[in-house]
Amino acid sequence: MDRYPKEHRYMISGMIEEIHPNAQYQGTVYTQTVVVKFNDTTMELFDGTATVATEEHIGESVALQITAQPVALDRSPRAQAGITPRDDGYNITGIVRKVDTAARDPQSSFCLDTGIGTVIVAVNSVVAERLEEIEPGTTVTVTASRLDLTDVETVPG
Repeated sequence: MDRYPKEHRYMISGMIEEIHPNAQYQGTVYTQTVVVKFNDTTMELFDGTATVATEEHIGESVALQITAQPVALDRSPRAQAGITPRDDGYNITGIVRKVDTAARDPQSSFCLDTGIGTVIVAVNSVVAERLEEIEPGTTVTVTASRLDLTDVETVPG
């Protein structure tokens, strides 16, 4: 059974603590860093293709869709699921739940169940080389240089 209603199934629950504008011009924010707390972990998410977090989300319980930008991928059969901050990004360990990959498609991805929710992992050249190893039920650790916030919804309290 999914943790979230169907529309939230590829999301993680958390609370937005702060939003810091990065690139802005004439009052329009083009990119920002969103500080989010998941359980006892605080993380910074990049919000930029089209900013999705707003000041109204600060202090609210939200469902967040997160896409990891991987720099490494390892099979980790004995590793504990979770998201761990590193100096240069994050380690995301989980069970592969859904694979939506066409080897050369820039929209390809797979989903990792991290124990606190699901993270979408973008398939880039690093991951594309190892696609044959990624199948549902496999436990992997993705080292991500950045976590992108791609959607946010307030969770009714």
